[in-house]
This record gives sequence, structure tokens and C-alpha cells, in this order.
Amino acid sequence: MRWPATPVERLQDFSPRFCPWPECAEHRRVARGYRFRRSGLYSTARRPKIPRFRCLACGRRFSRQSFSTSYYLKRPELLVPVAAGLVAGSAHRQLARSLACSGSTVTRLSARLGRHALLLQALALQHLGHSVTEAIAADHFETFEFTQDLPFGVLTLVGRDSWFVYGLDPAPHARTGKRTPDQEARRRARSSRRSRGGYRGSFRRGLDLLEGLVYEGKSLSVACDGRPQFVEAHASH
Repeated sequence: MRWPATPVERLQDFSPRFCPWPECAEHRRVARGYRFRRSGLYSTARRPKIPRFRCLACGRRFSRQSFSTSYYLKRPELLVPVAAGLVAGSAHRQLARSLACSGSTVTRLSARLGRHALLLQALALQHLGHSVTEAIAADHFETFEFTQDLPFGVLTLVGRDSWFVYGLDPAPHARTGKRTPDQEARRRARSSRRSRGGYRGSFRRGLDLLEGLVYEGKSLSVACDGRPQFVEAHASH
């Protein structure tokens, strides 16, 4: 997968490859040949001379910032330290205190970083195609949302040799273990949620994902709870 060495904000000869507006017919263009026209420049307190463009298909105007992770951010310098703090396991409030910003700012940036991480993984999986031959370890990371009455697992598919995370899938399930009468009454009073098949449904979706990545004609070993399972890839033709 080709990874750009220079951020979009620093490219002097940047040329858009598609229209950033979802309603435009050229939004999903992947081949070369996108037609646009340069439409002046504008400057901000942080960045001088940001080029603007006009799409010749829909007529809308946009700028180079439309293709940047820092689009519409008042404090773009927070992206990297917030990402580093999240990877290190820091809480949102802790990051907000360290970076002298609002806790809601960290929350919004974490959501933005998550969307870009999902896009990066999707692009990486697209480039892999039917080329995966290594064994895959599958396990559910256990956590909860808001309260321990709402636990869920996160299926994590990791390559044995590459340590590449091939996929993540949530598995909401009912609370287990001993509970006091008060805890049980509180749990029953909470609104129900979709289980999406629990652990079995989550693991099944993980296998469906891997089936599209395995090298054609090869059985892929998937170790789950100490028991190996296999995915047989078949040629599409």
C-alpha cells in the first residue's frame, strides 16, 4: 500500500482526484481524469495560500483542506498528541488537562481519528486482496459501555506473524456472574439492546471477513479459545 510521505496541508502542487461532495457524480471516482478548475487562494492565521478548486461536474467549490484530516479544526496541532495519548490508554479528561483544552474537544478528535483509522484499515484490506496466508488469532476483548450491566466483547483478528489487525467486531452480551438483588433489579430496569448474535454472530462475521482475504485454494488457520478452525478460500471463477 502506498503511504504518502507528505501531509496534504504541505503539498504545494496538490491536485484533487475526485470531488469531495457526496452528491456529486465524481465523488466516487477512482481512475484518473477528474476535471476541475483552479479557483483562487485563501489564507488563515495558521496556513497561507490555501488553493481553492471548482468541480466541473457539479460546479461546487472546495479547497485543499477538504482532503486533510485537519479539515475545519480550530486547533489542528492537537491531532497528533491526542492520538498518541489514546494509544497510550489515557482518558479523555486526562488528555484535556495535559493539552489545555476542553474534554469535548478530545472526544470529538478521538471520533475523527477513529473514522480515519477505519478508512486506513479498509484501504489496507482492499490492497491485500486474496493474499493472506498466515495464521490468525481471534479473541474477544471484554469491556462495557456506560455500566457493567451492559458488557460487550470486541472480536480482534490479529495475524500471527505480521501482528496486523485484520478486523474488529462488537459482540454485545448479557451480564454474567453473581449479582445482588439490587443489581439484578437495576439490570432488568435498563432498556434492552441488540445482541447481534453475541459471540457466535461476531465470530461468524469475522470468518466472513477473512474468507475474502485468504489466498485462493488455501485453508487459513484461525485460533480461537485454543481451538483452531479453518477457512477454505474458493476461486470466484
